[in-house]
Amino acid sequence: MKIDSAVLHHLSMPLVSPFETSFGRETDRECVLIELRSEGLVGYGECVATRDRL
Repeated sequence: MKIDSAVLHHLSMPLVSPFETSFGRETDRECVLIELRSEGLVGYGECVATRDRL
Protein backbone atom coordinates (compact mmCIF):
# COMPACT_ATOMS: atom_id res chain seq x y z
CA MET A 1 0.00 0.00 0.00
CA LYS A 2 1.37 3.42 -0.99
CA ILE A 3 0.50 6.47 1.13
CA ASP A 4 -0.78 9.23 -1.14
CA SER A 5 -0.85 11.99 1.48
CA ALA A 6 -0.33 12.66 5.17
CA VAL A 7 -1.74 15.75 6.90
CA LEU A 8 -1.12 16.79 10.53
CA HIS A 9 -3.85 18.78 12.28
CA HIS A 10 -3.00 20.71 15.46
CA LEU A 11 -6.08 21.13 17.65
CA SER A 12 -6.72 23.06 20.85
CA MET A 13 -9.93 22.19 22.69
CA PRO A 14 -11.12 24.12 25.77
CA LEU A 15 -11.80 21.98 28.84
CA VAL A 16 -15.18 22.19 30.59
CA SER A 17 -13.31 22.85 33.85
CA PRO A 18 -9.58 23.38 34.52
CA PHE A 19 -7.42 20.30 35.15
CA GLU A 20 -4.85 20.88 37.89
CA THR A 21 -1.95 18.74 39.13
CA SER A 22 1.35 19.43 40.87
CA PHE A 23 2.75 20.17 37.38
CA GLY A 24 0.35 23.06 36.78
CA ARG A 25 -3.10 23.97 35.57
CA GLU A 26 -4.51 23.31 32.11
CA THR A 27 -7.55 25.08 30.70
CA ASP A 28 -7.36 23.53 27.24
CA ARG A 29 -6.21 20.27 25.69
CA GLU A 30 -3.84 20.38 22.76
CA CYS A 31 -3.47 17.37 20.50
CA VAL A 32 -2.22 16.35 17.09
CA LEU A 33 -4.32 14.35 14.63
CA ILE A 34 -2.88 12.67 11.55
CA GLU A 35 -4.87 12.02 8.41
CA LEU A 36 -3.50 9.44 5.96
CA ARG A 37 -4.90 8.83 2.47
CA SER A 38 -4.09 5.80 0.34
CA GLU A 39 -5.82 4.17 -2.62
CA GLY A 40 -9.15 5.90 -1.92
CA LEU A 41 -9.08 5.11 1.81
CA VAL A 42 -8.73 7.58 4.69
CA GLY A 43 -7.37 6.79 8.16
CA TYR A 44 -7.04 8.96 11.26
CA GLY A 45 -4.82 8.70 14.34
CA GLU A 46 -3.98 10.83 17.35
CA CYS A 47 -1.06 11.59 19.62
CA VAL A 48 -2.18 11.37 23.25
CA ALA A 49 1.07 12.59 24.83
CA THR A 50 0.83 15.98 26.52
CA ARG A 51 3.05 18.86 25.56
CA ASP A 52 5.96 19.70 27.90
CA ARG A 53 5.28 23.07 29.54
CA LEU A 54 8.52 23.73 31.41
